[in-house]
Amino acid sequence: MPLKELIAILLVDDDEEDFLLTRDILDEIKHQRYRLDWVDAYPQALAEIQAQKHDVYLVDYRLGAENGLELIRESLEAGCSAPMILLTGQGDFEIDAKAMRIGASDFLVKSTLTANQLERSIRYGIAQARNLQEIRLLNAELEDRVAHRTEALRKAVSDLRQSQQLYHSLARNFPNGSIMVLDRDFAFVFIDGQELLRHDMSSADLLGTRIVDILPEDQRSVVEYYLQRVFEGESLSFEVSFGQQTYSMRGVPLRNADNQVHQVLIVSNNITRQKEVDAEMRNALKKEKELNELKSRFISMASHEFRTPLSTVLSSVSLISRYPREEDQPKRERHIERIKSAVRNLTAILEDFLSLSKLEEGKINIKPVPFDAKALCEEVIEEMQVVVKPGQTIHFSSAGDHSAYLDKHMFRNILINLLSNAIKYSSEGKEIRISYEGGEHYVVLRVEDQGIGIPEAEQVHLFERFYRANNATNIQGTGLGLNIVQKYASLMGGKVEFESVLGKGTVFWVTFERKVPVLEAEPAEDVP
Repeated sequence: MPLKELIAILLVDDDEEDFLLTRDILDEIKHQRYRLDWVDAYPQALAEIQAQKHDVYLVDYRLGAENGLELIRESLEAGCSAPMILLTGQGDFEIDAKAMRIGASDFLVKSTLTANQLERSIRYGIAQARNLQEIRLLNAELEDRVAHRTEALRKAVSDLRQSQQLYHSLARNFPNGSIMVLDRDFAFVFIDGQELLRHDMSSADLLGTRIVDILPEDQRSVVEYYLQRVFEGESLSFEVSFGQQTYSMRGVPLRNADNQVHQVLIVSNNITRQKEVDAEMRNALKKEKELNELKSRFISMASHEFRTPLSTVLSSVSLISRYPREEDQPKRERHIERIKSAVRNLTAILEDFLSLSKLEEGKINIKPVPFDAKALCEEVIEEMQVVVKPGQTIHFSSAGDHSAYLDKHMFRNILINLLSNAIKYSSEGKEIRISYEGGEHYVVLRVEDQGIGIPEAEQVHLFERFYRANNATNIQGTGLGLNIVQKYASLMGGKVEFESVLGKGTVFWVTFERKVPVLEAEPAEDVP
């Protein structure tokens, strides 16, 4: 179903600048017209939402003394059916989770918001609201139809009580279910319907049998409870699982000439497929939300990984301008090589991010080459000097055989990630130590800092994607670096280990089995 020609949007935000920015973003969307209204206070926003004059509501998390989560919760409880999208200044998993629990249709980060993201969130929010409304209408219609059908059947049973043949004819042709009459012992007085064939049962075999005796044990007490309520005069519906099927049961009391309930009429309908469709729809909506979340976090991840090579390029470009003389050519060439190396690294990182799904599935190709690990470490340390904090020092030592036979790009990015974290989580004036040891059977890369350390209770989650320890939430980062380090190391047959003491620092070491490159023999020259 197409969207409306003009979509009315209400922005609830106490900052007029955010209203102007949102209006500009909406103006970038050319294939859909929008009308953006704005309120800056909680009471006015609640009144506008209750008036139901808008198709979508964009709600900022911070609204003075109140917050957007409370506004969304109160509005939904008051019956608002339009999609409500929570906006916040920065990504926060806890706020995201709370928004999902109270019923927000999406969670967007204003600092990374694009026109495509906003358009998609609005479009899917409206579609989801329509789907939910259709489901409610279908459920109401189904309940109404079942109620009407049950009442009609109750009257038919009463009218046809003396004609068992007509009674059987009615039930035997009931599709996707069965019709049954139970006495006060919950035993079958009558049962028939096409659903009996599915379970290889017959009416004659079931007559006189208690319904609870043919049900799974975990269903018996629940069914007895509902049947007892029907015998007390209620008409009600409940669900029962039998084998791999799920049934909607509608119970109606049958009264005798003394107006006493002596039997109950049960109409069962197989709703297994309907349940499956509902589950599929919920899963589809969940996957769509996860995809939007992954896109948002992917942008943050890219900026995290691109920062170091971009800083290297900017630094070298600035320094080249300081060497205009002929005799400075060697210095210019050295910085040009740093730029080329950073650009190559940036390109390689971009290729990895664009193949993130392959990395998750272990489909990244490993390209081991022989290289000088000591020289590579020194090169990375020199490039990272542009991001060290004032007074921080990086000490490097190496021992043993400097040669390595690994994927050079992955090894380089492991070191960049570990060193970047050491710099980021250490304060000014602290020392960072890096060492490389080439043994006979193993090579070990070690990075040690004197930073904030990792709480012991949270260390088990350290390599999870997007996870950040509680003491690091105020430090910029995406929670992706160590996840990438572990995956790169695993792909090369390596292992990442660490030790950390809160408030004193952390040491990471990555161990790889030493491998020898396989050299292809050159063809021998003919001897004259």
